[in-house]
Amino acid sequence: MFVGKVISADTISDTIQYYKFRRIKYSFQIQTLYKGRVSSDKMEIVTGMGGGDCGFEFGVGSEYIIYANYNSYHDKSIRYLETNICRRTCLKNNSELREIEKYKRKKKEFE
Repeated sequence: MFVGKVISADTISDTIQYYKFRRIKYSFQIQTLYKGRVSSDKMEIVTGMGGGDCGFEFGVGSEYIIYANYNSYHDKSIRYLETNICRRTCLKNNSELREIEKYKRKKKEFE
């Protein structure tokens, strides 16, 4: 769980058996870390394209509160952070930040 600003977006392709699909990989500049471990102030999140795949649409340059978990789909050797519209991920807002800070302390603040 972290607060961050979207710095880029790239479309990626994948295949599971005979089904080909695309997702978007967003790069974030982390501002505040609430849960998890990081080795840098940058983070990548993968989500669907939207529509029927439940992908969350981020805007480059905007700030978000990210709720994500690790996923590996079919290739267990490749893990990545993923979020979707069913999680609590949202645009950065004071109401959600207050709610988080009721239960979580900031683990790390990035400049």
